Amino acid sequence: MKKILALLVVLATFFLTGAGCPNQNIARNEPPPGQNISFSGQQQVDRHSILRQGAAAFFDNLPTDENLVSAADLNNQLQRNTNAFQIIDVRDSAAFTEKHIRDAVNIPLDQLGNNFNRIDENRMVILVCENGQKAGMASAALNIAGFRSKVLKEGMGSWLKSNMQTVTGRETR
Repeated sequence: MKKILALLVVLATFFLTGAGCPNQNIARNEPPPGQNISFSGQQQVDRHSILRQGAAAFFDNLPTDENLVSAADLNNQLQRNTNAFQIIDVRDSAAFTEKHIRDAVNIPLDQLGNNFNRIDENRMVILVCENGQKAGMASAALNIAGFRSKVLKEGMGSWLKSNMQTVTGRETR
C-alpha cells in the first residue's frame, strides 16, 4: 500500500510540475500568478490569492500572550475541573510515552490534520510540545479550522521545571 501511495505521489508531482514541458504553466494547466482559473464553468478562482489568504490566516492565528497558559495556571485549572480542557500533546510518540501530562492525547504535529475527529469541539484545547513552538503552529492551524485552543507556555519544559505531575506510557483514553 505504501509503495502504491509513493508511486501516486511521484506521478502526481511529475504531472503537476510539468516535468519535461517548456511552459510549466500550460503543463500544470494553470495561469501565471495573479490570473484566474475556472473549474468547469464555475466562478474563477485565483489559486495564489487563496494560498496567500491561508498563509495570512495562519500567521494571524499564531499564539500571543492571551492564548498562552502557564504551567501553574493549567495545573490549577485541571485540579478544579479535569474535563475543562482537552490536552493534546503534539510531540512524537516516543517523547509522549516517556513523560506527559495525565489524560493528554498524543497526536504528533505531522498527523494533526488527519485527526480532527479526535479533537473535542466543545472544550478548549491545550496544546503541548517540548518548548511551545510546535504547539504554537498547531494552535494556529486549529484556530483556523474553528477549534478554540491555547498553548502551554514553554511546553513540557515549563511543566517539568514546575515539578508538575507527569505520567509515562501510552494514552489511557
